[in-house]
Amino acid sequence: MPDIIFTSQEQQHINTIIDELDPEDHELLRPYYDMLPSDDWAFVCDYVRAKMRAVLETGMLIGSVVDKARASKLVDENAIRNNFVRALWNYNFSFQKTIEETFVDLAGGNREAPLCVAAEALVELAEDQMFGTFEDAHEQLLDGAGA
Repeated sequence: MPDIIFTSQEQQHINTIIDELDPEDHELLRPYYDMLPSDDWAFVCDYVRAKMRAVLETGMLIGSVVDKARASKLVDENAIRNNFVRALWNYNFSFQKTIEETFVDLAGGNREAPLCVAAEALVELAEDQMFGTFEDAHEQLLDGAGA
């Protein structure tokens, strides 16, 4: 298995986005701060930060695979779009089952609970900030599919 190393610039970019969207005081999560004890709130914030990092790092890896595939000319653009670009949206960045269950329980007991939805929205904001907007990527996919 190859070693994967992010450059200091890539690491800084990820850290900057996570810092800018800090769940501890971000407006999307601020309304829920007082509904949890401080230890539980700290867990929620750590969970959201870790999920943002996983999404951003995986997105960078997918981007690297796409760049390598393009450079090697081993796959065509449609294959790249179908197999790699969508992977970032479709992959479930779940943590260990106990961590996921703890988060969902603290956030309201189900994935549709307002705190769960707000946390996922914050993760999506990080993804959009790192890689461009969903609408831009969606348009790119449609253009590549001949739609």
